[in-house]
Amino acid sequence: MKVRKGVFGAVLLLCATLCMTNVTALADDGTHTHPICGTTHTDIGDHTGECADVVWTAWNGTSDIDYGDDNTAYVYLSGNAERSEQFAVKDGKTLYLCLNGYSITRTTDSTDAFDAVIRVYGDAQLVLCDCKGSGTITHSAGVYGRGVRLGDSSSTGDFIMYGGEISGNSIDISAHSAAAGDGAGVEAQQSDFTMYGGKITNNHVINGSNNEGGGVNMHTGGTFTMYGGEISGNACSDTGGGVISAGAYLKLYGGTISNNTADKRGGGVFTNMTLTISDGITITGNKSEQGGGIYTYDEDITINGGNITGNTATYGGGVYHIGDYRTCDTLTISGSATIIGNTATDGGGVYVESGKNTSNWNKGQGALQINGGSITNNTATGNGGGVYINERGLLTITGGNVTDNTATVNGGGVYFNGESKKFNISGKSGEDFSYLPYIERENPVSISQFTLKEVIRQTIFSIADNDSNKLMTGELFDMNGDILKVVSLDGHRISIRKIELKESYEPKKIVVPGKTLIEVSKILSGEADSEVRLYFTANHIVFEFDDTVVVSRLI
Repeated sequence: MKVRKGVFGAVLLLCATLCMTNVTALADDGTHTHPICGTTHTDIGDHTGECADVVWTAWNGTSDIDYGDDNTAYVYLSGNAERSEQFAVKDGKTLYLCLNGYSITRTTDSTDAFDAVIRVYGDAQLVLCDCKGSGTITHSAGVYGRGVRLGDSSSTGDFIMYGGEISGNSIDISAHSAAAGDGAGVEAQQSDFTMYGGKITNNHVINGSNNEGGGVNMHTGGTFTMYGGEISGNACSDTGGGVISAGAYLKLYGGTISNNTADKRGGGVFTNMTLTISDGITITGNKSEQGGGIYTYDEDITINGGNITGNTATYGGGVYHIGDYRTCDTLTISGSATIIGNTATDGGGVYVESGKNTSNWNKGQGALQINGGSITNNTATGNGGGVYINERGLLTITGGNVTDNTATVNGGGVYFNGESKKFNISGKSGEDFSYLPYIERENPVSISQFTLKEVIRQTIFSIADNDSNKLMTGELFDMNGDILKVVSLDGHRISIRKIELKESYEPKKIVVPGKTLIEVSKILSGEADSEVRLYFTANHIVFEFDDTVVVSRLI
């Protein structure tokens, strides 16, 4: 009986453990069930609401897949798979693939510019998730080719990524010329790529057709939309270490683009098309010669959100912007965009290029418009800690903050270099401000700056800090003959200081606001041989010293 009770208790313990553990439902026939986005559904971006479980069928990674009459299949990887040729999703089919914690590894070099571990074309679609969180799409060590190739010149191949990892892929045509093209992680041609999660990491374009797009290369149409996930640790020998968008739309709503490297342009992101950025995206730790975080070219670009931080470049630690040689393209910083803590030789936060060199990369007129957001705590070891405007650039500021930036040489906040330039700062007309009252300055009372500063210091602490009794928020100046007595009290304590004046004056009593005295004390030099001249009227007091005039109403 004791043995039976022990067994029963063990069974109960096992059941409780299984109930508390989040596991994917696995049936006896080898299928398992979960939503298309992974183990459990989480609202992200436009993927919201109910996401029902579907039944996934086991796939060994090498056999053919049955798509059925509706050209759709749901398969999960049943174990690690090695392939000597690409796996193709084509001809209008839709494949839902769960990596299930396993890897698909290409063991042979790519044979052409369209080859990959997985190729999607012919108006087909791939939807990728990973219910276990450790699956990868990769190449064997020393084998060259990209992870995923989407579309071609005559068809699309769309990709939705909820999970999984695309990593360890590389392109080097000097070592293997057939593996041409760019985009070592994902290359998309006139196709859409939507990323909700997962990772694209440690992919490299060592020597490609154009040396572009270590992580993601979007070109000749289509849209890359990023709601979540991570693009990190990718590299290329020219442009777009993390993401390049050349003729494709780029929408960055969430996720992280971090620690990517491009030798020349756009460590994190390169784009020459419309760029949309919102608060959910972080672009950090990326490096390049031009545009550590973002490089924008040949378009009017608006950055209205996101956090661009901790990136490094020679020019434009946070953002590098260059206009097309035929137009004046504007980079607009607005909304809640934050460009903070970036570092460069010139233009720690933002660098705007408007040069006239013969290379198309370095000519054209660029403009920067700051309507909102903040450019702060960036550093230039040369010029332009916050902003560097080169040659014929235009800077317009109507809002936002450019604060606490530093430069070793010139222009901690903003630096202009070269030819004629325009600098517009929006402000209010002088007519919108009240005029200083006219006060006849007769019979001044002269006191040394040192004496007045000391008198204020020794009495200001006992003024009242609320307005329940207005008189107690100021100090009484009681002048009689050659004695000036200054008195302050708050109902609990009183301070009195007497000063002997150089001349004798008619009796006069006034109450000066404490806030006025505090501000005056801040700007007094405190030198004994420098004087302050005080002028009194029925309603005002004037402090006149050095090149400063302070006018205040009396209480």
